[in-house]
Amino acid sequence: MSQDIAKYFHQRGRYNEAEALLIGVLAQREQATGIGKDHLNTLGTVHALADVYMDLGKYDKAEEFFGRALAGREKQIGPDHVDTLTTLYRLAYLRYLQHRYDGAEELYTRLLEKRKVQLGAEHLDTIEALEGLAHVYRSQGKLDDAMTFYKRVLAGHENQRGSEHPYTLTAMSNLGELYREQGKYDEAEPLLARVLRSRETQLGMEHPDTLFVVHHLASLYKDQGKYDEAETLYARVLAGYEKQLGAEHPWTLVAVHNFAVLRDGQGRWEEAEELYRRALAGKVK
Repeated sequence: MSQDIAKYFHQRGRYNEAEALLIGVLAQREQATGIGKDHLNTLGTVHALADVYMDLGKYDKAEEFFGRALAGREKQIGPDHVDTLTTLYRLAYLRYLQHRYDGAEELYTRLLEKRKVQLGAEHLDTIEALEGLAHVYRSQGKLDDAMTFYKRVLAGHENQRGSEHPYTLTAMSNLGELYREQGKYDEAEPLLARVLRSRETQLGMEHPDTLFVVHHLASLYKDQGKYDEAETLYARVLAGYEKQLGAEHPWTLVAVHNFAVLRDGQGRWEEAEELYRRALAGKVK
């Protein structure tokens, strides 16, 4: 029951509450007679806790727990079991968040090939692996490859899950952000605005996933020179991240840096310097 409640908290962006519950569940399962550290139920809790650590920006802890879950599942149920591959998928995403792109690419490619063979090219799990590889290509500057994959991913989610499913909205947001990075602002803005409306309705104004899209829109307005609109959105993002994720979370620090770039562009150099220093100090810790 506690793990179900933790999942509820996690899905709603209440990561600290989810973490506290899962730590308790894990301790109980590790000590329980007939279960122990290597039981599949215990490994499921380890995986869930790793996911929460990742969303909290505690990447070292996430890596430790994903590694434990992966090794345990490979031993207990084999390297090709669906649960093992789910852990591999999340570990690949962690590598991406850590900017370890070569490692992420290797894991995503391995996962993609396994899922194609087991499930087929159009299965949703295969599409999710393709999406992860698109993230890596985008970060490596392989924008044409990333664009091709993002469009395939969006089409797959829309066809199988519908236009308002959270995964479809994430795919739409990723495509919109790539358009922004390429300077295709007319294509980017309607996609991001549509995603934001849906996120606000489904998740609320302060959910981290909602704020993530607000952040993309703020960057779009900054790039277009719409500094007043960008300022309003960056302020919302920064306040929301600080409240929901904390001042030292990687997403918060990225928002601080981007706000500094905006202030720099506005000629408000003292404020820009203060924000730059804050972002740098946070990354050094």
